[in-house]
Amino acid sequence: MASDTGSVLDILAGTPLKLEESSAIEEVFSTFIDQIYAERPDESYLTEELIREALETLMTSNNYQVEHNVQYKTMFNTSVEGSFDIVSKQESSVSIITICSGPSNEEITNLGIQLDTIKSSGVNNKLYLAIDLLNNIPVLSGESSRSIKAMMVDKGMGIALVDSTLIILCDNHDQLLLDEMPSLLFLSR
Repeated sequence: MASDTGSVLDILAGTPLKLEESSAIEEVFSTFIDQIYAERPDESYLTEELIREALETLMTSNNYQVEHNVQYKTMFNTSVEGSFDIVSKQESSVSIITICSGPSNEEITNLGIQLDTIKSSGVNNKLYLAIDLLNNIPVLSGESSRSIKAMMVDKGMGIALVDSTLIILCDNHDQLLLDEMPSLLFLSR
């Protein structure tokens, strides 16, 4: 394997990573994170509104159609009240995104409701929890990480780590831990 960053990032999403590839990807992500910290002078996390704006900009630049605040009833035949923050479509693929700042216990409970609503619909759509790339510790360790891991493993939830210049889409827990290659969305021009 070549050691240049470009070849490491060219690994197809979902590819199981060898230890050296995983380490190289982790190093690249560390560089991204260092650059992001340098670009945020006050080192604050993105608000939910800024995450929403970044998702829309990055996804539309990658040919996704994006809708906001889509009611559960609009997508599925359900009596459950509520809405999805973002629904993105590309060809036949539909991704549902819930934006989260914490995640708090209330947000985790809401994710469970959304996952159950999607599953009961019988439609094969993917739910992603979108969180600021710099605020990824709660999904990797601590009390909320256990609930998130269970939702990823048992219910097929994904994670979207978001910055204004990059989205790292983890379809499963192995991608979150860099045992598999996640998808990367950069601003396309």
